[in-house]
Amino acid sequence: MVLEPTFSTLYDKWEAISAEGRWEEALSFCDELFVSARQSQRPTFYLKAKKARGISSFWCGHFQTAQQDLRESIDLPSNHNEPTHSIGGSATLSVCQAYLSLLLAIFLESKEAFDFHHSSPDLARLSENPLIMAQVMAAESFFHRLRREIAPTLRHANLLKDHCRAHGLRFWYSQAGILSGWAKCLSGEKEEGMKEMDRHLSELSGGNFDVLALLSVSEGFQMMRDADQAIAFLERALSRSSETGDRALLSEMWRVMAELLSMKERPEGEILQSFERAISIAGENPSPLFLVRATLSLDRWEKSRGGSNPLTGMSLARLDSLYRDKLPEHDLSAMDFAISPDSRENKL
Repeated sequence: MVLEPTFSTLYDKWEAISAEGRWEEALSFCDELFVSARQSQRPTFYLKAKKARGISSFWCGHFQTAQQDLRESIDLPSNHNEPTHSIGGSATLSVCQAYLSLLLAIFLESKEAFDFHHSSPDLARLSENPLIMAQVMAAESFFHRLRREIAPTLRHANLLKDHCRAHGLRFWYSQAGILSGWAKCLSGEKEEGMKEMDRHLSELSGGNFDVLALLSVSEGFQMMRDADQAIAFLERALSRSSETGDRALLSEMWRVMAELLSMKERPEGEILQSFERAISIAGENPSPLFLVRATLSLDRWEKSRGGSNPLTGMSLARLDSLYRDKLPEHDLSAMDFAISPDSRENKL
């Protein structure tokens, strides 16, 4: 007689797969989690299965599926008329809220995003689990990195470093180093930022944040005006993304690639193809933040060639009407400049 694996055994396997950043495989494996959770008829297990699929879907770039699972995870305790901490506990729910805040930032649902962004650390503290706290603190810094907010990204990264030093969490300390180094590069401390990212990159190789790390290093070299190195790291990120299914930042990667190809003065068709990929991906897996950013970058490139494209201008006008009140400050400033009457004649 062959015994079926317990839910806990299956969940441990999912955690091992996700820890290696094999997100496509992790997402497929969630089917087994749901079968086991349903057979057990235990809400705790169903909550964890929802969390696993929500996180896996997030990193695979299936943002709408991820949002549905994470919202249902958060609502599950009240739907079962039980106290929050009796089903799954604060550890599971805090991570679900942290990831939902990231999704809502990408969806430009800023108010609700900040609500979950602020509440998830409180739940994590109740868990009294240093590893859970590190995951949520990393999400706090990543939240502001998504919005390109330098000071909060750096502040939360430094808090994460302090936490990791106190609890010996080496992997998450390196993740904090990547986030901190990226923020320093954007703030003008380029050399210090690049050195910090270089120190921590090897620790994240082959893990579940290596695509983000490689993209961050690529953007650092972009800010250093070293297009060759930036492209080399970005190609590594794209290769890893293809290998593992980690597509959450795929639109951003192709936008950056287009900008780097422009720096290298590569053929216009090659540059335009990268912009089109970025915009297409952001449209297929709705991610308004990335769509706005890619369209703004395309507009800048078109103006740099001596004019503006009416179709791009119309796209920007539509995006402005939809999201003006929700854009992060960095993107709002870029939008204001792009749609101002004078800018349509400017060469950047």
